[in-house]
Amino acid sequence: MEFNRKFDLREDPDLVEGFSHRLHWHEHPAVWRLREADLSLEERIAVTIHFSFSNEKWTNLTTILDEGWDALRDLFATERHARSDLFQIYYPKGTIVKEWLITEPPKIAKILAPIVEAYDRPLSMMEFAKIQERVLKDHFGFRSPLYPSKNTARYIAMPRPDLVDPDSILVGGTGHFRGMMYVFGPPNIDGKLKYKIDSLGQLIPDNKHTATWLSYMETLASWEGDPIHTNKMLNHEDQLCWFSKFVERKHGHKPPARTFPRIWIFPDDFSLRAV
Repeated sequence: MEFNRKFDLREDPDLVEGFSHRLHWHEHPAVWRLREADLSLEERIAVTIHFSFSNEKWTNLTTILDEGWDALRDLFATERHARSDLFQIYYPKGTIVKEWLITEPPKIAKILAPIVEAYDRPLSMMEFAKIQERVLKDHFGFRSPLYPSKNTARYIAMPRPDLVDPDSILVGGTGHFRGMMYVFGPPNIDGKLKYKIDSLGQLIPDNKHTATWLSYMETLASWEGDPIHTNKMLNHEDQLCWFSKFVERKHGHKPPARTFPRIWIFPDDFSLRAV
């Protein structure tokens, strides 16, 4: 909690670089742009899939929103098509990623949009992620696309809670589980969770590790004096990952973050220090 309280101050030198969100993840220019954008559901899903599968590359997002998909070809002629500092995306063998990022998200969205439209309630984030994962496996040759699908769910949910619920639960990745271990102690339960998503989109534990994980998340979200006040489960999921990076850098177990032009991550006039 002390880490979270100091996160947006950015006074610690190890919090200056490599931490590209504020404490409350919806306070990000990408969320603001996606909230303001006048997009059909299909267009919104396509743009958000592209943003997630490019590892949240800001200039890609603004290029699509301001100039259209074809303008990406000119952009990719002058700069990389994606960041590579967040997580590994396991594209099907032989994929030319910079071409995939232009042509395939609209095709995926064409399949996903009618599925989302068929619901008379907001989907949970894990529900949306699992639906997208299945579409990518069944139609686009992916073997393990859940992580970027969860990221897509986040960036649908934060600007459009009427479509996907940002207060629903989201299972984290490797860094999240390391951070949880640093807070609550061993063992690291990464990869040990088993669960189902029921007909209402709720995550139902299928083993003791998932029940433990949920209890830890509920402990954080209900902590007296918790500085996180919005989308608690989503933001605590993310902050545990940031905490693991912070601890590991402090103790020399993790190298400094890869550096990219600031404009690839957010606009030059954006401050990570919340006002």
